[in-house]
Amino acid sequence: MKKFLIGLKDKVSSCTNQFLDLLVRNRASVFWSFITALIFTVISFRISIEDAKIELELTKKNVALELLVKDLSVDLKEQGEYMKFQDEVITSQREAIRQMTEVLKELQLMNDQLIDFLKSISKWPPDIKPINLNNIISVRE
Repeated sequence: MKKFLIGLKDKVSSCTNQFLDLLVRNRASVFWSFITALIFTVISFRISIEDAKIELELTKKNVALELLVKDLSVDLKEQGEYMKFQDEVITSQREAIRQMTEVLKELQLMNDQLIDFLKSISKWPPDIKPINLNNIISVRE
């Protein structure tokens, strides 16, 4: 076993020496390969940083847009509720107008009946002076 370990040590030492000799003989190629790899790493790192900046800006914009959408959805909900309220008001006003129209029709019918009655007893048109509205208005002012 000892021989095996010594043989393994010699082979590893021999391979290491051969590798170092290869590096020394090709030092210019190794140097430029190292420089190229270093430049590529720096460029890749810079691109990664720029991508991270862009992603951060997009995330900020997305958050701002999400907040805007939330605000707009709240506003839209409030507008819907207000429109519902306005619809209820309009409906109640229509009902009030309908009732007033009925009352006016009844008053008109009563007025017509009163005129017919006065005609039947020969009291139509009445013997009173017409009222001058200008006098009433000037007195109130």
